[in-house]
Amino acid sequence: MMRMTRMMVAAVAFGLTLGLGGCKHDPASEPLAGSHDIKAKNGGTVVHLEDHGPCMEVVYDAKAGTIKLYIADAHGDALELEEAPTANIEKDATVVKATGSKSIWTFTHDNLKEHPHVEFVIKVGDKTFNNDKWHADEGDH
Repeated sequence: MMRMTRMMVAAVAFGLTLGLGGCKHDPASEPLAGSHDIKAKNGGTVVHLEDHGPCMEVVYDAKAGTIKLYIADAHGDALELEEAPTANIEKDATVVKATGSKSIWTFTHDNLKEHPHVEFVIKVGDKTFNNDKWHADEGDH
């Protein structure tokens, strides 16, 4: 009996040790299914690409016909991409490749002036994210 109790105490201590290391992420305490509560730093809208994974802040300018993406990790720190993301504009199936570098990317196209529906394709490492259709709402600009 004493041996079983020691084993249980050791197992609990080991579990606590594992639980205290790394990210202090508690999915149940956060508003978006396990994503960190990332605040928009550039006046845009934060879109999570994956639960506890990369996200992007989308800043839309209808007059200029631009969308700027700020790519971040799960903690809101800048995340550098190796290749430019693309935007598929639903209106006429136009595909636009972003200009920029590292973690800040800009899409420019006349079809972006008309409150577009856009699907972003973003590659982070070996993983490709095809974000659900993003729609420019009246409050996004």
